Amino acid sequence: MDEGSEVHASYLHDDTSYVVSREPSISAISGNTSDDDGSHHHHEERPAHYYYHMNKGSQHGEKEPVDLDKGHNEEPGCGCNPTSFWGKCAIFWGNQCGCESTEKFVIGFKRVGGRVFICILFWAFFWSITALGGGYSLPGGSLFGIIMVFLFGIVGETLIVLIPMPYDLPNLPPLLASLFIGIFLRNVPVVNVAKYIDPDWAFTLRQMALGIILGEAGVEVDKEMMRKLKTVVPRLSFSPCLTEAIAWGVFSHLILGLPWLWSFMLGFVCGAVAPACVVPSMIKFQAAGLGVAHGVPTLLMAAASIDDIIAINGFNIILTVTFSTGGIGFDLLNALFEVLFGLAFGIVCGILMWIFPDPRQHNVVRDRTVLLIGTSWFLIFMTNIIDVPGSGTLGTLTCSFVASLGWPEDQMEAVGKHYKALWFLFQPLLFGLTGANVDLSLMSGETVGLTVACMLICLFIRLTVAGNAVSFLGWTHKEKFLTAISWIPKATVQAAIGGTALQSTQSLCGPADKKWPPLCNDTSTAAPNDTLSATMAPKTTTVPSSNVTQTTTPPSCLTEYGYPSPKLCENYYSYATTILQVSVIVIIFTAPIGVFLIGLAGPRLLTVGAPPDEEEGKEKKSSEKIEMENVNEMHEYDNPDFQVDGLEGVTPPPMYSEESLVKTRM
Repeated sequence: MDEGSEVHASYLHDDTSYVVSREPSISAISGNTSDDDGSHHHHEERPAHYYYHMNKGSQHGEKEPVDLDKGHNEEPGCGCNPTSFWGKCAIFWGNQCGCESTEKFVIGFKRVGGRVFICILFWAFFWSITALGGGYSLPGGSLFGIIMVFLFGIVGETLIVLIPMPYDLPNLPPLLASLFIGIFLRNVPVVNVAKYIDPDWAFTLRQMALGIILGEAGVEVDKEMMRKLKTVVPRLSFSPCLTEAIAWGVFSHLILGLPWLWSFMLGFVCGAVAPACVVPSMIKFQAAGLGVAHGVPTLLMAAASIDDIIAINGFNIILTVTFSTGGIGFDLLNALFEVLFGLAFGIVCGILMWIFPDPRQHNVVRDRTVLLIGTSWFLIFMTNIIDVPGSGTLGTLTCSFVASLGWPEDQMEAVGKHYKALWFLFQPLLFGLTGANVDLSLMSGETVGLTVACMLICLFIRLTVAGNAVSFLGWTHKEKFLTAISWIPKATVQAAIGGTALQSTQSLCGPADKKWPPLCNDTSTAAPNDTLSATMAPKTTTVPSSNVTQTTTPPSCLTEYGYPSPKLCENYYSYATTILQVSVIVIIFTAPIGVFLIGLAGPRLLTVGAPPDEEEGKEKKSSEKIEMENVNEMHEYDNPDFQVDGLEGVTPPPMYSEESLVKTRM
């Protein structure tokens, strides 16, 4: 009995046959009844998802589901004339809704209608539980704005992937749709519901999304690749990110006029690559066998995740120093403490997850996912409460990485799938709320122009370093060039932390239009490099009568009320707003352009099988090249399944032998 028949046999009784008028019975399709009388037509093997829907849906087996791959017994257009208006509409909407069957229009209409009803019900649920406590879920309320950003973000992400791309390029990243939806709902009159979102609510949701990003990164980092390429992966992750962060720190100070601390804070915001843009293209190349001989797609996927980790933790350390009230020595000790505390807490939590839950219990994957996500969110918010925010992100990453080291491969992959399902919900929230933070009335054409100029300079430096980071691996110049191009897109980290500095400023100084107490009415000009520690610096005074020098700290707005002078807060708001605006501009420019260039250049720069060895003239292989060769333990020409007939019908060789994938568990 074939696989599909076994699935049906487990669902249907042996003696039961559901017969539907003018349609073959399910039992006939699944092979539970014989075709001795010849009354049933022979049915070809169905895809796996067809049998899944037959068991789970279709009114519990009483009606045969429509084959979503190809229909039968009807002409295209649901019985309508395919050249008529209604026939064309039926075919078009059926295709757009992903229902390529003979009942395209009906299925498509019900699918869209059902999801519209889900959206209305989603809003109605929150309205029903908040109606008596205030108008949070009505227009003008914070919850209403968040719900609209979320729902329209999902709609936008669904539609943007339907935009046809030329030259077999990957679709535009869905996150762009959510970003533009947020900007639209904040800045367009009449529909600007996002302007009423409470900043604290938005910050909380963005921090939760950051926990999902870091947790997934720790679980899905390719440990085998990191072990075999222990020098190459860190070099490809660290050097481009740190170099670009330094470049942004220097040039944003010179071009955008930010103080040094704020310019380097912006550097780590913009120094991260977007795995959401890079990984889908690399998966496509690997499936086609492009570049797998040298492990190009796998190496880039592993390095992209680590690149984000460096940027996020570097940003948090500088953010802590910027808003610290101590001196430089205290700031350095505090930064060191954050790193050690995050590592220690993450390692302890990760090791505990080897023990709990027991791997033999039922639904162990579900429990492990819940524990890991709950621990991630707890670490992020708990460290904010005790004022060591950098520890939360580092601890979250360390916890997920260490925990996954002690899990079986299949369970680790299953947890990663749960993270991806949860990211489907948080992606429109993260990018939509980031866009909703952008006030276009405060963004001038000069700001955009200077940002683009700074971005081009820093990208040139980054791409040069990225291309050189894979030198001495035996890669061709084309593969090195693709590596450089793959480090262009930016999106996820910029959305996650781009508004954090503004939120910290709001927490410190209050609303931008707040009324200051009398002691805080000092509007004297503050130097651009003024910091909280400088504001609290003790003043030396001399008493004329006794010629005694005294060192005192005079009462200030900070010591009395908890926030600095109005001028310093004004500067902070200006710098934080600039960081947010630059992060959004960088996403808008680099995400679509990067995806386009990767998709266009990949098939032209990568080859199937072993490329020509451009390092052939060298007397000796470097140790790193030997490391790369160890990844490909089964050479393509030793694999009998690998046969090339022109450019079509190519079956790429596997990257690893089955034995090389066996990992030692702790």
